[in-house]
Amino acid sequence: MERNHSSVSTLNDFVCGFRYARDVEKFHNGLPKRLEEFGLSTAPEKTGILRFSRFHPSMKRRFGFLSLELYWHKDRKGIAESRAQDCAQEVTRSM
Repeated sequence: MERNHSSVSTLNDFVCGFRYARDVEKFHNGLPKRLEEFGLSTAPEKTGILRFSRFHPSMKRRFGFLSLELYWHKDRKGIAESRAQDCAQEVTRSM
């Protein structure tokens, strides 16, 4: 017996990571076309490319995602690792 049901799928925020710049460009250029097939679109003001590399860690290269701020940190041995902390703006806004 098949039951009737409805489902809703939303794709609000997501982050993709790539190793090579050519893959980033291919994905970035192809995503709007692919989403268009399903009647969806990207918001240009919210869509972009950010270099987030352990080889070039910088405090300027922080970004917020789902109330977290992601950034690179070097441990005592000098090894870079990605870290996340509560985004101060989101914490303040929720209080």
